[in-house]
Amino acid sequence: MRMIKMLAACSVAGAAMGVAGCQPTKIAPNSALQDPLPVEQYPSIAVHPALAGAIVSDFARIGWTPGSPGQVASLEVPVRSIAQNPVWIQHRALWFDADEMQIGASEWQRVFLEPQFEQRFRANSGSDAVRYWRLEIRPAR
Repeated sequence: MRMIKMLAACSVAGAAMGVAGCQPTKIAPNSALQDPLPVEQYPSIAVHPALAGAIVSDFARIGWTPGSPGQVASLEVPVRSIAQNPVWIQHRALWFDADEMQIGASEWQRVFLEPQFEQRFRANSGSDAVRYWRLEIRPAR
């Protein structure tokens, strides 16, 4: 009988400690920092850091047609490698609506860039709601 009372008391005490021990700690999640780069200064052609300084484009010759009713947006960007060696890269276009919300992306395209030779990257959005674009370039995987 004594043993049963002792087990019952231990069970009640253990349950009370378990409930008290399971109370979640009230800590706020980490918050994001303010981006120091204003959105209007974000580059239209974003190059991976490993390719920084090796990829150039003639911005005056970029062909861009925003979407309009019944016509999808189209993009053509001249790109050249100024590296000394050939390089495999991948590129894709991201598509944004009038509110600057991303509404699509093209598939990654794998391209071999010879040193000093220009290539033209082309993409169509598939949507007539596209108003802005961004080209991403990274080393090929």
